[in-house]
Amino acid sequence: MGVASRRLAWMQRRRAPLSGLLMLASLETLLVLGWVLLGAALVSMLVEDYLWLLAPLYLLACGLAAIVETAGPGRRLDPMTTAGVSSYAVPDGSAPRTERQFLRLATTPPSLLLLGLGLLPAARGRRSLPEAMSGVTVFELDVETDPRPPSQIARTRRGSALAFALNLVSSLAVAALVFTSS
Repeated sequence: MGVASRRLAWMQRRRAPLSGLLMLASLETLLVLGWVLLGAALVSMLVEDYLWLLAPLYLLACGLAAIVETAGPGRRLDPMTTAGVSSYAVPDGSAPRTERQFLRLATTPPSLLLLGLGLLPAARGRRSLPEAMSGVTVFELDVETDPRPPSQIARTRRGSALAFALNLVSSLAVAALVFTSS
């Protein structure tokens, strides 16, 4: 997603539809929970009582996911690219900083897992709870304003989805292997 597309979305006050937000929230929740399980599995090999470390592992996973989402062009493991959305900071339309993405990511899984209550405002056309708390707005990719050919956009999304799936499956497989062997 280029700077011009992000600025245009900010000027037009575009938002992602509820289906795009649900897909993004599901992907981010899976990614964060997969990384938490992987971290818990690795920590369980070192520490007998590791359940008290789940909260710090959750924050670490959210921080890593925020770094992944703000890594810049060419990123492959980005849930936003997979969902066909991007984000902008509300005050000025710029790319959100890592701290804002961290806040949005830290509140997305609880918002989704608590019966989707944090996403209900998006059904009425307002910003979801994670967006409002972080000052980030998620918007849908507009193929018409993107200078890339549609085939390249589709190829990028497929590559991102494949990288995302491989990361998730490998994280869960390693966690399952460690938990079943101990």
